Amino acid sequence: MYWINGKKTKIVPINNRILNFGDGFFTTARIYRGKVEDLDLHLKRLLFSAKKLYFKKFEILKVKSQILKVSKNIKKDGVIKVIIGRNNNKNFEYSIKGCIGFFCILFFRKISKKYKFWKKNGIKLHFCPINLSFNKIVSGIKCISRLEYVLINRYIESKKLEEVILTDNQGYLIECSNSNIFWRIKNTVYTPDLQKSGIPGIIRQKILSKFPIFGYNIKIVKEKKSILKIADEVFITNSVFKIVFIKEIEKIVYKSRKIYNILNSIL
Repeated sequence: MYWINGKKTKIVPINNRILNFGDGFFTTARIYRGKVEDLDLHLKRLLFSAKKLYFKKFEILKVKSQILKVSKNIKKDGVIKVIIGRNNNKNFEYSIKGCIGFFCILFFRKISKKYKFWKKNGIKLHFCPINLSFNKIVSGIKCISRLEYVLINRYIESKKLEEVILTDNQGYLIECSNSNIFWRIKNTVYTPDLQKSGIPGIIRQKILSKFPIFGYNIKIVKEKKSILKIADEVFITNSVFKIVFIKEIEKIVYKSRKIYNILNSIL
């Protein structure tokens, strides 16, 4: 199901800036019993993105109103994607001069069946040969242009993998293809620094805000993949499946679920 500016339709003009320039951003949220989970955090993400990309007259309350109007009529549990695009200018060029306002696309879909299996059984991770590039200007924004991730998911499918770990051009750990990664060594939980690459997810934000917890601390670090060899446990997070434990990374087996069990009970 699709809605554009609050109206149920699949029709968009072919000259819009999303199609031609990828000029927009998005967030993906879980809907449970007609309610968008962590809506305030998703709205903050959209507002952050709009400011960083110099959107003029971006009305976050209008976006919120459209999301609430649509979500309350959705009876099934699932996922809602909120896409924001910049309105055109008269000249239809790269320049954003004269581009005032925005349009909002809402898209609802069911939750992938594989996530239920992941939650119950955990998954195996592999390292991906496709590196993420540095771009501090758009770091932290879920941009419409996602070609890196399209190719990464093609790699996952071609190798019949469940999920992969992504590093930057210098070999530092960043994230997985659609989730953030955490690992624990003794009483400290670690997650990668995402200042120059990657997306700080909503569940990642929530986890960071909950520490210290039950004697555990958390640190944001720049580490390479070798650090995972000495980890006691590893898990990944996103807004759809919340948290999934990792049972193996390229023949390294993780049996501990200590911090996973704590977080899974409160997220």
